[in-house]
Amino acid sequence: MSKILIVDDDETLRYLIAEYLQRKGYDCTSAGDVAEARTHMSEEDFHLAISDFNMPTESGLDLLKYVSVKSPSTPFILMSGEADSRLRKQALELGAAACVAKPFQMHELLERVENALH
Repeated sequence: MSKILIVDDDETLRYLIAEYLQRKGYDCTSAGDVAEARTHMSEEDFHLAISDFNMPTESGLDLLKYVSVKSPSTPFILMSGEADSRLRKQALELGAAACVAKPFQMHELLERVENALH
């Protein structure tokens, strides 16, 4: 079973994503910010990280940079409500497997998750 770390300061969205992916057979751990995500990553290995871009204190890009150094083989999906092609390009250049625009349908996220894990 693939382990997925979900990082978003929106508790409701975090819960919905985790519940959906768990019903699809994934083991999910949630974090409300980048610091909490780092703590989880220091305690266990994940097969995939999914993070919101815009969060207080540190951004999803900060987490992507951390993941690319700490665990370069871990795919990373960045979610963002900002329709900025520069952000998408920067995330992909930093090694993100995919960028997902908010709002999204859960089946779209699942498709990105499956592609990133295979």
